[in-house]
Amino acid sequence: MRKLIFILLLFAPFLAAAQQKMPYSLVDVEELYEQCNSSREDAVHRILVDYTNKLEIRKKPKECLQFFADLKQVCNRNNNSTIYRRVEIFETGSKLRFENRAAKEGQQAFEALFDQYLAKNDAAAALESLYELGQFLQSKSENLGVLKILFYAEKFAQKNNLQNKISYQGLLHRIGYVLWVLDKPQKSITYFKKSLEASNGLVMDSLIALNGIGINYQKLDSLHKSLRYFNMASQMAERTNNHVFNTVILGSASATLEKLDSLDNAFHYAGIYKNECVKDSLWANAAEGYYRMALIEIKRTNYKNSKIFIDSLEKLLVKVKTTPNDIIVNKRYKEVAYNYYVAVNDYKNALYAHQGFIHYDSLFNDYSNKNTISELELNAAIRMYEQEMAEKEHARKLKDWLKTGITVAALLTIIFLSVWGFKKIKKMQKQKAETEIINQQQATEIEILKEQLLNQLAAIRTHNAGYEALAAQNLEYA
Repeated sequence: MRKLIFILLLFAPFLAAAQQKMPYSLVDVEELYEQCNSSREDAVHRILVDYTNKLEIRKKPKECLQFFADLKQVCNRNNNSTIYRRVEIFETGSKLRFENRAAKEGQQAFEALFDQYLAKNDAAAALESLYELGQFLQSKSENLGVLKILFYAEKFAQKNNLQNKISYQGLLHRIGYVLWVLDKPQKSITYFKKSLEASNGLVMDSLIALNGIGINYQKLDSLHKSLRYFNMASQMAERTNNHVFNTVILGSASATLEKLDSLDNAFHYAGIYKNECVKDSLWANAAEGYYRMALIEIKRTNYKNSKIFIDSLEKLLVKVKTTPNDIIVNKRYKEVAYNYYVAVNDYKNALYAHQGFIHYDSLFNDYSNKNTISELELNAAIRMYEQEMAEKEHARKLKDWLKTGITVAALLTIIFLSVWGFKKIKKMQKQKAETEIINQQQATEIEILKEQLLNQLAAIRTHNAGYEALAAQNLEYA
């Protein structure tokens, strides 16, 4: 009995592990592989995103990484290096996020993949590794790093004729977004438009670009242009049944409509946007909706409704904790509260609200100044990174040339030694043949001499025999 208990205790951890099932089966892995294999190679990344979300494992480190390991095994079994590399890129990004690695570590990991894929002459996979690096750096708020990587990736794509790749369109609208964050609206518009021109039929990328152009024109006070692009984006979203993103577009458009004094439409769109954000617990975005609706109600002199929205906005302040969103929301709250109190002639509270607005506006400006990148700094960073990558490329080519040179030298040496050896063998064979001929001639001559000597000896014997017979005859006569 004791032995039985001991055995059960010994194997308990293994039995527990066996009972822990993965939230997917190998059939799922095979199904995903077939889906990737029947799609464009540059669509694999998006397929992986959708599929891991469907299996609800994208935010679960153990399950997600095991899934990638299983998928890579299927790729190896089918000798499919193309899909394997795309899985490897996605896996690397996921692992870096799960382990909360620093921006520098992420850059080293993705640049190692970039070098590896270039060495295997897979420029498309190399481009995707740079795009994924840009996304990783953006998650770390490394805006300067994002731009220098993606500007280089843009030139790399053009150099290698990869403008028809999904990642090329993606990196263009990513550049546009970061330039918008850095308050460079005109450049941002340029890159969002480039993204539209490079469209590969990707609706979401086009929607983001159209919405981005509208927001930038709004910032430049080109309100009619802004509204035109918002309308284009909204029509495309409705056409493709993308109702969720359409609410985002309507929320962006509400600010333009308010400035154009189209208050009823602005209020309606802001309300749709606010409700969607509250439903998804996007509190910073919901706060923007409440702020916009309160401002519109002040303009329409519906002060009672305006106060309701201001109070709702105040309740969200504690829910928004990430910087700079917390600063922005508090600034918005103080601004709209000031406008309300001035409108209702409550100057005491208006003063308090104004003081609060000045405080948060100062904090926001400090944050913006810290995160602002000058044109000089941006251009210098881009040139330095291009030079660094050019040096790496030169070193890689030099290494390849050295390898080729060593291979050629070794091959020439082998050929030389082979020819020299062949000639040496031929010479030895010739010498051997000549020696054999000489030996044969000598043997023949010896045989001839031997025969001559034997003949001479026979003649001498004959002559001697005749001489002896004559002598004997003479003796007989005597």
